[in-house]
Amino acid sequence: MYKRFCGVFLILVFFIIYNTSSLADDKVKTKTPPSTVLSHMAMFYFMLGYEAELKGEWEESLRFYTDARQFDNDPYLDTRIVNMLIKTGKMEEALSLAEQTVEKNPDYIPALKTLADLYNANKKTDDAIRLFNKILTIDPSNKDARLHLGVLYIGKDEKDKSLEVFDTILKEEPDNIMALFYRGSIFFEEKQYDKSIAEFTKILDINPYYEPAIFNLGIINEVNGDLKSAEMYYKRVIELNPHNITAKERLARLYVSDKSFDKAIKTLEEMSLDMPKNIDLHKRLGLLYLQQKRYDEAISQLRIVLQARPDDNFSRQYLGIALSEINRYKEAEDELKKVVSAEPKNINAFMSLANVYAKQKRHKEAIEIYEEVLSFSKESVEVFVLLAIEYIEIKDFASAEKTLKTAEGLFPDNEDVYFQSAVLYEKKKDFDRMVDYLKKTLSINPNHADALNFLGYSYADKGINLDEALDLIQKALKIKPKSGYIIDSLGWVYFRLGRYEDALIQLQKALEYVGDDPVIFEHLGDVYEKLDKIDKAIESWKKSLNYHEKEEGLKERVEDKIRKYLQK
Repeated sequence: MYKRFCGVFLILVFFIIYNTSSLADDKVKTKTPPSTVLSHMAMFYFMLGYEAELKGEWEESLRFYTDARQFDNDPYLDTRIVNMLIKTGKMEEALSLAEQTVEKNPDYIPALKTLADLYNANKKTDDAIRLFNKILTIDPSNKDARLHLGVLYIGKDEKDKSLEVFDTILKEEPDNIMALFYRGSIFFEEKQYDKSIAEFTKILDINPYYEPAIFNLGIINEVNGDLKSAEMYYKRVIELNPHNITAKERLARLYVSDKSFDKAIKTLEEMSLDMPKNIDLHKRLGLLYLQQKRYDEAISQLRIVLQARPDDNFSRQYLGIALSEINRYKEAEDELKKVVSAEPKNINAFMSLANVYAKQKRHKEAIEIYEEVLSFSKESVEVFVLLAIEYIEIKDFASAEKTLKTAEGLFPDNEDVYFQSAVLYEKKKDFDRMVDYLKKTLSINPNHADALNFLGYSYADKGINLDEALDLIQKALKIKPKSGYIIDSLGWVYFRLGRYEDALIQLQKALEYVGDDPVIFEHLGDVYEKLDKIDKAIESWKKSLNYHEKEEGLKERVEDKIRKYLQK
């Protein structure tokens, strides 16, 4: 992360160097030499070249300046020609002429400056430093050369020398924003954040609208974990410059890291309006919409991505997931099959495809997918657990047990393997082994809420260890206080303890969270029966039958309870 932030600073540093250098060059460009310096013919061609330069006709300008030089061999003209060679991309010619000009005119500052810039562009930093030092020897008051010298020392990672240069500038000119800015940048890279903040704050005292300083204060506060202050600075940058995409980008990332997803989406949507063809923005929006369960919007954004990048299997995979979440299973299946075809070892894509099959109760197809994954990778415990669940769904308990035993050998301390084994043995009506595996689960994770609830409910259902069952369920409820199923378990243990009024309160509360569970309605009917409220008991049992397909064996059991009273 630190290196990424430093990259932002370096971009800003060189952006400002470029603009400062351009301004300095402009001073040279717009300085028309006195008529006494150039001959009449040289001046004639110079003016033609100058006019072409102002129009941006650089090839024409180069030709006229070259013509002027035929009449006067002047370092000023040479320097202008070098600048035109640079603009027309003739860098080798520019460097050669600049070196010749400096050799003939070793104290001519514009030529020295131009050659120093060329050396810097060609990564000859030491040569550039030598020339800027020479300029300062000739003209110690040349602030532009001193500023460039300080920046070059930053590039060589000689920060102490750089700070000395900027300190010299600030002694003469305390309000020099550029020197303050570079000092602040150096302190940031050295992780001296307080000093860095002080430098950028000084800049804002001089110029409250200096955008780079505001932006960098945002970065520093973000690094320090003060996200509110970082947000404030980024927003301030955007107010000053609504088209500052970098600030919006940082703000969006900040919102994501702070889990303020709605704000992140709003910021990215604004960026997308500025850059409608930026595919990465559509991709990020799609993933955020998916995270926020705004599936239609996620699908729309991810389809835009795939239209531009048909080979983006990452986006295609999440498109498939989004489609499956709104039960568009055929489309989801088609997209995910494309991914696994292109990437035959993409475990996540296989898992997503298996999930699509499982949601449709196409358990055998889901099993085939999980088995295929295990044929090339056995590193994910989740694959074993989900495969076992699918075997349990089709009542192939032997295969489920074999799968879980294999997983237990590979992942001996995995709570999910032990918990799913407990589920398997409950289905096999092997109470003792079920309890054993639930206890193994809790030995690994004493706060496994589902295992605590499962064990407590199982005791209550059998009418044994009721005090322990109560403790287990109450502990589970502290971990998941809004779980309707655990609240139902608490009601059921109260029922077994004969605390029917307490049971009634808990079961009614459970229905506030899970209003379509047949077992909770059955339990509620049983409590009403104990309270001698038979009409309400029958009403609750009938509601239970509305959802009987969710619980095997419930229909016959509940119908017998109702029949017992209706026959009287």
